[in-house]
Amino acid sequence: MKVGKPAMRQLDTAGKKHVVSECPLAGIHLEQGIARLAGDAPKPERVGHPIVLMARAYGVTGE
Repeated sequence: MKVGKPAMRQLDTAGKKHVVSECPLAGIHLEQGIARLAGDAPKPERVGHPIVLMARAYGVTGE
């Protein structure tokens, strides 16, 4: 969590709708860190892998 804190802060203030990561563990840690920083503020949705987000954007569903 200590190493990822700068990334968590950037994601928290960026106002993005989604957070993606190639690494499943990093994605979970980012989500946890954003939740701690944001408190009750709206949080971005975590999408497991960037390819999943691309598939959603192009209307390809496999879930």
